[in-house]
Amino acid sequence: MVGISGLPKMIGVIDAAEQGGCGATRAVLADFEDALLAYDRASNTSTSAEGAESPRFAHGRFETCDALVVAFENTPAVEALSMVARLAPTRVYGICVTSGTVELEDENRFYPLISACEDAGDTWCGGILLPHAGLIARQSRSPRMGFMRRPRSETTDRLIAGVRAGLTVEQAARTFSATPQQLDAAKRNLILARSPLPAWLLK
Repeated sequence: MVGISGLPKMIGVIDAAEQGGCGATRAVLADFEDALLAYDRASNTSTSAEGAESPRFAHGRFETCDALVVAFENTPAVEALSMVARLAPTRVYGICVTSGTVELEDENRFYPLISACEDAGDTWCGGILLPHAGLIARQSRSPRMGFMRRPRSETTDRLIAGVRAGLTVEQAARTFSATPQQLDAAKRNLILARSPLPAWLLK
């Protein structure tokens, strides 16, 4: 990756949801952090690397971060975009939580964040699209790999794999054996989470 090398040691986590959101971004970011650290501990144990330093998370000062994860609901807050645009070049990943279902065409929801990355000289590494924000908020305490949360958890885990390895979404999909359907989305640096229930049940 041009200008940025090595695995991330300090990951900035930005909740870029507009005020008045349903809390879905907060739940998704908490799950992202918990799962990343769990996988990191398991990886260190299985490779006899016990004692290795796990990535740390920053929630306020992002100047020393070598990766950023920005989560928002439908559209990122302007204040968060301005902050990203002012930071020194780093790797940026996005998490977009939508009110309804998600399609490949929803990649345009990331355009404001991608533009901020270009202004700062950041490397846009791609993002994930998660459907049904209200459902996410209500199900945040249910089992992570239970029926309702599993699609979202598996999508988050694919993002975690990319962040931990310092790869873009597309690079991670090719490295970690994504399915042909997943690769189609990954060519746009996207990961789409399927809905746990038929759309008509969620209206």
